[in-house]
Amino acid sequence: MSLLFVGAATFVAHDCDPNTRREIVEKEQVTLNGVRHTRKEMSIRITATRVIQPGEMITISYIPRTHHCGSVLERQEYLKTYFYFTCECNRCVQELKGNGNINRNI
Repeated sequence: MSLLFVGAATFVAHDCDPNTRREIVEKEQVTLNGVRHTRKEMSIRITATRVIQPGEMITISYIPRTHHCGSVLERQEYLKTYFYFTCECNRCVQELKGNGNINRNI
């Protein structure tokens, strides 16, 4: 399932093991009041990557797929540098404890 957000996507929480992915959707042609206009319109599509349980927070990764941060320390450094916070998601907590060396590309 995909949802199209306008503006609201900026309020989606970060997780290093997110339950959604985001993509920029660009439209060149728009219909307003039955009249076609050519203009560039951008929005963000959020798509679930697994089943999201009722009450579960919708999360995305703030780390771009093109920036390969594999280790917890690399992810922490990236988030601190560009977003000014230390991630405390379950994945980071488990990796910092040494209870699983999950090394996925985000």
